Formats: sequence, C-alpha cells, structure tokens
Amino acid sequence: MKILFLSAWWPSRVHPRHGNFVEKHARLVARRHEVTVVAVQEDYDLPVGEREILDRRRDGFREILVYFGRRPGQGQVSVFWRRFGAYRVGVNLAKASGGRFNLIHANILIDAGVLGAWYSLVTATPLVISEHSSRYSRKDPLPAPRRWLARWASQRAAYVMPVSKYLQREMEEGHGLRGKYRVVSNSVDCDRFRPGKGVGRENAPLRLLHVSDFTEETKNISGLLEGVRLVCHRTPNRVTLHI
Repeated sequence: MKILFLSAWWPSRVHPRHGNFVEKHARLVARRHEVTVVAVQEDYDLPVGEREILDRRRDGFREILVYFGRRPGQGQVSVFWRRFGAYRVGVNLAKASGGRFNLIHANILIDAGVLGAWYSLVTATPLVISEHSSRYSRKDPLPAPRRWLARWASQRAAYVMPVSKYLQREMEEGHGLRGKYRVVSNSVDCDRFRPGKGVGRENAPLRLLHVSDFTEETKNISGLLEGVRLVCHRTPNRVTLHI
C-alpha cells in the first residue's frame, strides 16, 4: 500500500524533536508499506515568500520537508495560507514522482488534516486523521475560519483517531467536531516499560517518573505536583516523584 503522511508536527532544523513520535510512526509503517511524508515548517531565517525543500529517503520512507519564510508578528491567516501553499508544493512533488496514493494519514487536524481533506476530495483517496493536540482542552473556541475548516475536515475523514477518550470528548462536545471517531492510544514498548518487581504489592513504594518539556499549559506540572502532594499526605512514604 502507498501511504501519504501529512504532518503539522515533524522534526526539523528549527525544532529537532517536534513531532518525533510521528517520525517513529512513519518508520514503523514503512516496514510493510510504501510511505511518503510531507511536512512543512516556518523558518524566520528565510525571507518571506521564499521556500526551501528537503527531499530525501531515509529509514525506509521518503521525507519531503518544505520550509517557508515567515516574519515575526505575521497574521495567523497569512501564515495558514503560506503553510497550505507549502503543503501543496510538497504534495505535488510527491505525486509527480510517486503516483497515486492508497491512503492519506494526516497528523494534527489543523492544519494537516484540512489539507488532507482537500486532497482526499480531489483525488477520492481515503483519509484518516490522528490527533494529539491539547488545544481542545481549552475552553476558548477555535477562531471561526479554523473552526469551519476543522469541522469540514473531521466529517470528511474515514476516521478521526484521537489518542484518548478524553481528547475525543473535548473535540466533539467542546468544539463541535463531529466525525467517525476511533481512539488509538499512543503506543508503549511494554517489553521495555513495565512495572518492576514488587509494584502493586501492599506497602510497596511507588517511584513515579515524569518526562516532558515542562510547559505548564499543556503538561499541567502544577496539577501533577498537587496530586502527588495529596497522595503523600494520605499515604506517607509510599510515593516518590522523579521529574
């Protein structure tokens, strides 16, 4: 099967670790299928209106990364359309040399999912959308143009695949993003990450590990610390947290 990955998050020279889990997903799928990845990245070091394209094969898949120039303070509508234009350049390049795809897998509804819905419409190619963003847990609504596009894209997709039931509820009930949902959780290598001996036994201590970029808005570090404080108050000497 020939699969087109469209990703709003992808490692680049600007953000080396941004969306590295999508990169690992593409590498895994490429073991059995022919995968082409198209991603875009704004770059303040490039002049506005200029693009730079990285097109290479690695780890079993083809990567097309389109950089485009952006200036500080540029409006969101302008940036969105420049991103859309960069996506189209990448998709046209992939299509010109790779032919027709059997499946489009978009990562992040806004904006890769919107482009995926458009490409699905004009080529009659099935579309699935993976969603990871914590944006939907915020109570403020999406800006009107993005909200309309997101609703259209989610309804066009064969499946919208959030990583948790909580995220699905926030997307559907909080923002009116209707569609055919199927939760696909983030994967964990259970051979490498599993409870140690003695965990869960009565009075056995628990050692918790948290790894993230510590961004309060998305990782809720203060909520994590408050939860551990309450546990430690109720059951002293049972839990330690490593951050």
